[in-house]
Amino acid sequence: MARDMTPALILTFILAALLATLPVRRLHEAGWTSGALMTAWFVYVVLVLAGVDAGVGSRYLLPVLVVLYVAPYAAGRARLEKAGRLLGARRRAPGRPTINVTPGGGPEVGAAAEPGTRRRGRKPPVEYR
Repeated sequence: MARDMTPALILTFILAALLATLPVRRLHEAGWTSGALMTAWFVYVVLVLAGVDAGVGSRYLLPVLVVLYVAPYAAGRARLEKAGRLLGARRRAPGRPTINVTPGGGPEVGAAAEPGTRRRGRKPPVEYR
């Protein structure tokens, strides 16, 4: 089957798949589920391939494709997250807390090092008594 395909057709498939990854990445950052992302990617690929092959039908298909392609970038992150929740996405848990591991630092979580404490590449300040 692949031997019957022309190089131009193979290149069209590859370009359609790569073009579809751009808006899908934006949807991924908004927290969409993997099923919804795969469906969106497949829809983008099919629309790009249909738009290339449609001829007269591309007159109506290409504006729809452009609107769908620009929509994830034009909509704000909050709207994309809301749409993702409608599709079943869960809210992302906050990132892991930063643990203070500086010498002499306590076990506080998220505490910043105090000024004058040791920093990377510097020696500790000399204390004269």
